[in-house]
Amino acid sequence: MKTSTSRFPLVKLTVLVALLCGATVLADDTSADYKPTRQPVRQLGRGISNVATGILEVPTNWKLVTKDQGEVAGATYGTVRGVWRCLIREVVGVFEIVTFPVGWSAIIEPEFPYEPVQTTEWKVNPLRFYGD
Repeated sequence: MKTSTSRFPLVKLTVLVALLCGATVLADDTSADYKPTRQPVRQLGRGISNVATGILEVPTNWKLVTKDQGEVAGATYGTVRGVWRCLIREVVGVFEIVTFPVGWSAIIEPEFPYEPVQTTEWKVNPLRFYGD
């Protein structure tokens, strides 16, 4: 009777690759220092928040521009800027959900649509880790 010993090296290789992949996923930067350089859970939450509440950029910008520059500017410029920022926030949200295991810092600021300090200024950051 012939035994199938030719599969044994393939099984060992598969187990080795699985262990190596699992070890890299489980290895996190948070254990070595007090301030983590990667925050994948925060990135996932930020992405979900951006996708779920991105549409709120339209009334928010309409209100903020109306307060700063008047009603006509709010109805025209504020609405257009709100639609543009909604699209940006939705795309960034999808990107952050897809790439959340990387744990980048915020791509756009404010990180979340409704933060305590609301301003008409936005900031787009390059991709980087926390603390870089």
